[in-house]
Amino acid sequence: MTTLLFLHSADTTHFWALPWLDGLAAYGSVVQAEPLREGLRQRIDSRLPGQVLVDMPAPELSAALGEWPDGPPCAISLIGPAPDPAMLQRLQAQGLAGWWPQAIASQDLAPGLELERLNWEERRALRLALAGAQGQLADRKWLERAKGIVADARGTSEDEAFTFLRNAAMHASLKLSDISRSVVETAFWAESLNQAGQLRMLSQRIVRLAAQSLLGVDRHRARTLKQASIESVQARLHFLQTVPHTHALTPAVQAALTLVVQSWHQMELVLAEKTGLEMLRQLDRQAEQLLGHAEALVQALENASGRRALTVINLCGRQRMLVQRLGKTALLGELLQEPSLHAMQAEMRSELEVALLKMEMTPLSSPEIMMSLRESRRAWLHLQAGLKELDSVENKMALCRSCDSLHDNFDQLTLLYEKSLQLLMS
Repeated sequence: MTTLLFLHSADTTHFWALPWLDGLAAYGSVVQAEPLREGLRQRIDSRLPGQVLVDMPAPELSAALGEWPDGPPCAISLIGPAPDPAMLQRLQAQGLAGWWPQAIASQDLAPGLELERLNWEERRALRLALAGAQGQLADRKWLERAKGIVADARGTSEDEAFTFLRNAAMHASLKLSDISRSVVETAFWAESLNQAGQLRMLSQRIVRLAAQSLLGVDRHRARTLKQASIESVQARLHFLQTVPHTHALTPAVQAALTLVVQSWHQMELVLAEKTGLEMLRQLDRQAEQLLGHAEALVQALENASGRRALTVINLCGRQRMLVQRLGKTALLGELLQEPSLHAMQAEMRSELEVALLKMEMTPLSSPEIMMSLRESRRAWLHLQAGLKELDSVENKMALCRSCDSLHDNFDQLTLLYEKSLQLLMS
């Protein structure tokens, strides 16, 4: 037997409603008639009726229905003056079961309300089934993506990756879908940090290659690498600018990305000029501006991710920039003969050494990461030796090759951290 709650806006039951209230009771409904002195949602939540018939202005009812984002918990019908077509359509979209005029005959209202309740419950069951199917499909998509990520990180099949994820979910007392989504989102943020971090490095590498070309050091290779670096900046900006289509970015990330794009456009204007000392000075100034904005973007992305484990990607990725900046500063020192540039080298060497020590001590490790760290340490020692001897074209070429070698080591190390299973499951 259905409990029907009749709510009206007056302090006492409407006399005109008494005949069909009696008819509803005769039809078999348990009828409760009450004045609506509090919000509709509060009254329904406290009474838990099977069905509601309400007498209130249509705009107020629309506002009340809006308090249920997923629709009301039971069939609600409106009785009273007819709402205009637009309002009626809006009420229907908000979950209203039906509308009745006050002049409805008592013998007609009861079966009409019963039919509305049954129709509403059927529609609700269909909506819930659809939502459940959509949720299962979404969960499946998260799982498929997570399996691919874990399989790539572990070097195993997707079936083994599925077993790994399922065991991890059981161990953590979490749903498999929650574990899968966390893995996918961590991989996304790690990749975004890596891409933004590359912009820091490229801002310095382009200037270093321009200086290298101006010095006549391996000029053809320098020009080829500079063009590749310019294209790399464009590709990474494209990646970061398409991020909002798949993940919501914070205002801080969006603002930082806008500044990065603007800085790059200014740098492109300088790159279009003929290479010379003055052009190189302007290029370096624009590169420093781009570096500052790219640093802010990386930090904003790290903050938005909410994942402390991603700090190591920021740290390792920044080493790539320091290597290129150190090489750039050494070559600019040879070209411009400014004492301040030599003083900057000592600061950068110290910063790079401290960061490398942090990476060597981080608990996030694997045999591949440990081997890459050892190779990076050897390459770093070789680069430091090369910074002491820049008196010939051959030595300058050796320095540039050392910069590229150490950069490649740190780039590979960043990739290893990005795909580290410890990081993905953190």
